[in-house]
Amino acid sequence: MNGELKGIIIAFAPFLGFLVNAILLLIETRKSISSKEHTHAKGHHGAGHSEGEFGITKKISAFVSPLAPFASFVATLLILPEKSQINIFNWIPLENVNVSFSVLIDELSKTALLYVTGVSTLIHIYSIGYMKHDEGFVRYFMFLNLFVFFMIQIVVADNLVQLFLGWEGVGLCSYFLIGFWYSGYENARAGFKAFITNRIGDFGFIVGIVLFLVYTGGVDYNKVSLLRPEQFFAVAFFLFMGAAGKSAQGPLWLWLPDAMRGPTPVSALIHAATMVTAGVYMVVRLEDLFFRAKELVFYTGIITAILMGIFGLFERDIKRILAFSTLSQLGLMFAGAATEKTYTGMFHVFEHSFFKAALFLISGILMHEFDNETDIYKLKERKPAERGMILSAGGFLICTLAMSGVFPLSGFWSKEAIISAVAETFGNTGTYLMLIASFITPVYMFRAFFVTFGGQRWKFSLSPSHDGGSLMFFPVLILVILSVIGGIFNVGAWLGEKYGYSEQIHHAVSPVLVHIIVFAGVAISYLVWGRGKEISERAKILWNRFYLNEAEEGIFIVSGRFLKYVSFNIFEKVVIEGFYSVVSFLTRVGGVLVSALHGGTPARVALMLILGLLIALLII
Repeated sequence: MNGELKGIIIAFAPFLGFLVNAILLLIETRKSISSKEHTHAKGHHGAGHSEGEFGITKKISAFVSPLAPFASFVATLLILPEKSQINIFNWIPLENVNVSFSVLIDELSKTALLYVTGVSTLIHIYSIGYMKHDEGFVRYFMFLNLFVFFMIQIVVADNLVQLFLGWEGVGLCSYFLIGFWYSGYENARAGFKAFITNRIGDFGFIVGIVLFLVYTGGVDYNKVSLLRPEQFFAVAFFLFMGAAGKSAQGPLWLWLPDAMRGPTPVSALIHAATMVTAGVYMVVRLEDLFFRAKELVFYTGIITAILMGIFGLFERDIKRILAFSTLSQLGLMFAGAATEKTYTGMFHVFEHSFFKAALFLISGILMHEFDNETDIYKLKERKPAERGMILSAGGFLICTLAMSGVFPLSGFWSKEAIISAVAETFGNTGTYLMLIASFITPVYMFRAFFVTFGGQRWKFSLSPSHDGGSLMFFPVLILVILSVIGGIFNVGAWLGEKYGYSEQIHHAVSPVLVHIIVFAGVAISYLVWGRGKEISERAKILWNRFYLNEAEEGIFIVSGRFLKYVSFNIFEKVVIEGFYSVVSFLTRVGGVLVSALHGGTPARVALMLILGLLIALLII
């Protein structure tokens, strides 16, 4: 198999899965309409076929859908030793600018493809069990395959326009999947909220692309070297707006917690392991550009990491806790990507995809077993650990330790690399902020663990029947194992010296000190929540997260209503309708004058001739 064929398989296998599912959905829809018409013609409402029944269309979808990302994963493994750029076709040929549709295979894209396609395959398999009885099964997998296709375009693009295609594509699929159960108002609203918030970031992204094109005369990544020093910050700022929107950083964070309204596998794939890391990927891909604006990237990331970690302490919904955790970890990724060793940001993206996907899927197992319950206090009443859900309980503990950066789990290696890189690039200020973030992580994560699984006698029974069934059990088990052994993947070496990797390990901050801080956070979490206590809900400003969500929503809504008022009541009513009213009035006046002067006495005729002559002279 040559490199070009492998590249095409990587890029287009998920799209083929989308097409198959689209055809299956069309068949399913036609059958449903035909069945309803037949039932109506019979004049009775028989039982018929249940829409949740696992029929032939669902079986084909269940086979094809995981196979599509798996084909891309296998092709990625086969292409690992190679490095190439495959031009599929010339997409937008313009004068002096040629935008191609390409598959760029280099160190960075291969690293990203491994976790995008690998984790996607596992979540697709998990989804078969999770969505088995849902009537929208085929529609769900159609959008999931399409999402993976667009995510791959972000990874393999060699120019900003193709990157933007994938960027908007994953945003569209995210909208469809967040509001997948759109009959519920809150679900549909969450989808709109995500879509609208991302449009704010994407506005900046478009401006950044246009500036890049104007300044360099092209949109290929290698054109960065043509930017003049005074042009770097403006381009970086607007492109970073797009990254902040997609990765929910800074003031554009508010859509991600509400995105948990979608199916849990969607939360695991799109809003933890892949799409929300697209911003980090772009920053690392354009490292020569963003390093000139490293303070913007770093401080946006680290402040978001700390603030969202605090917010995670004041949430009872397990999926929303994990959403705030994702926001916090994304901030750390941006912090690493802003350093001279940009590989550290991608290193944490890679390791984070294992333990965060596992945590979300474990929450899905809990929901599956306990009637979609997500409140950690109500889950505790169900005593999951005593029911033999050892994968859920043990896996949650392992992944929480990994996220906290405990040796030798996967998160230790990537977080240690970020702390050292930040200390070298941003000095003491960066170091202290990273240590604060390292302290907060175990506090909010172990709060979720102690509340959900604490105070129970664990029944050790590693059986799929206790944890959602085989299709849900084994993908989670694999992700938990990868969270343990993730350190064996030497991501830094894969990315190489180009992204700041060095074989010489330099610990700017002692790992012992970091572990002391981490376990201090665990101890505090145990002393409070492990003993059945909780922060008083009378501290409403904390439980409402400083009312930032309400304030930002209010600003967006008020701004929208103000623009609506200005455009309708002032621009349309006054300017446009006023213009036409004036024209109409002048026309009527002119008509009256003409009719008054037309015909009759010779004096009127003479006056008309004089007026016509004067008008002609003025025109000439």
